[in-house]
Amino acid sequence: MPYKDKDEAQKYNREWKKRTYQEKREARLVVQRRSAAKLKADPERYALAKAKNRERMKKLMFRYKMKVLEHYSKGEPICACCGEKETKFLTVDHINNGGNAHRAETGAGSSLHRWLINHNFPEGFQILCFNCNCGRSVNGGICPHKEENHGKSIS
Repeated sequence: MPYKDKDEAQKYNREWKKRTYQEKREARLVVQRRSAAKLKADPERYALAKAKNRERMKKLMFRYKMKVLEHYSKGEPICACCGEKETKFLTVDHINNGGNAHRAETGAGSSLHRWLINHNFPEGFQILCFNCNCGRSVNGGICPHKEENHGKSIS
């Protein structure tokens, strides 16, 4: 319905969006309740659906991790410091430190991986193995592999 007054048109649009959003939300809730009731009525089916969903999410999160590892490693996932290739050990490192503050905003693990993908892989990140990453955090930002006295005992 066209309005001559711009303010009235905006008011009408806001109300329409609220109303439509509420209707869609209520319809979704009805479907969710119906589905939940069906699943809970059959506990075996519920458990199977839950296990399937968990497995599906694990695969999805692994794909996200691999996408991030491959991007920041420029192909094959590898630690930028020591050359570790086992993906279970590889992590995302904030090059200029500040990882704690960034994780507080975005979350860690798969949340960070999704954030990196959604933000088109911004600069300032690298792939390190867990040892190199932790070594940097306790050693003033320098991996113990990169120190001059690496391999020598300190007495």
